[in-house]
Amino acid sequence: MQVLLTLLLTAAPAVAFAGQFEDYAYSEPAHEWLYNTRTGQRLSLAEAAGELRPGAIVVLGEVHATPQSQSDPDSRLHHDNQLRFLLAREMRLGMEFLEYPDQRHVDDFLAGNKNESEFLTAVRWGGSPFAPYGRLMQATRAQGTVALNIPRGISRQVARGGPESLTPEQRAFLPPLWERGASAYFERFAATMQGHVPAEAIERYFWAQSLWDDTMAWRAIESHSSDEVLMIVVGQFHAEFGHGLPARLKRQGAQDVRTIVQVQLAEWTEEAIEAATQPDPLYGHRADLIWLYKR
Repeated sequence: MQVLLTLLLTAAPAVAFAGQFEDYAYSEPAHEWLYNTRTGQRLSLAEAAGELRPGAIVVLGEVHATPQSQSDPDSRLHHDNQLRFLLAREMRLGMEFLEYPDQRHVDDFLAGNKNESEFLTAVRWGGSPFAPYGRLMQATRAQGTVALNIPRGISRQVARGGPESLTPEQRAFLPPLWERGASAYFERFAATMQGHVPAEAIERYFWAQSLWDDTMAWRAIESHSSDEVLMIVVGQFHAEFGHGLPARLKRQGAQDVRTIVQVQLAEWTEEAIEAATQPDPLYGHRADLIWLYKR
């Protein structure tokens, strides 16, 4: 949600980062299970990845990396887990941070026709460190990365002036289907936004949030093949409780959508595991798979 506020209220500056991906080096947690909320099973990472069938779309919620958090061990492990899941089987990658009109720059970068600095400038990469996401892109070079999001200027305009404020030129970039998100999603959104923006602006911001979700769903489905698995890395709020992106993927025709959220436990005990896997009394389970781990 912090990234939504930043992108909607400010222009995203281009930032250059060193092009080092450590040959996909990563750390592993000392303990982990992926708890399947549909079946109650506790799965290893390999088992959870192995259950995915061709045509599946996996929505993996994340806490976005920031310049302040990138060297924090907990943050590094959170993003290392993403890489480990992506390497567990052959998958294509979908990226929230990339705008869909920039797909050609993504393809050029992965083909070696643009270096990292040229790529980051071309896609107007914002303030998030690129390294955690660059590793994911490089790890799926053969399968490719899909740029999913609407241009930032359009979502900012919706947040400031509402859907009716868009120009004909901006409307040309809209997905074929754009609807206001469901009421339960709005309840959670409004509660999160309280105190961050004026109360009268929350509805406009939610329309912008809904535009992100519908654009990402449209792009994912348009670019997805029935013989591959697509893993979308997206802010956790977009993935939780089946609201946001998972709901819009299903609304637009996706048949096999799986959601995953990560939960780091302070103590690896049955009591802590049980507490972390309990459904919310209002909204149910946070995801299809709850990835529990302890550093």
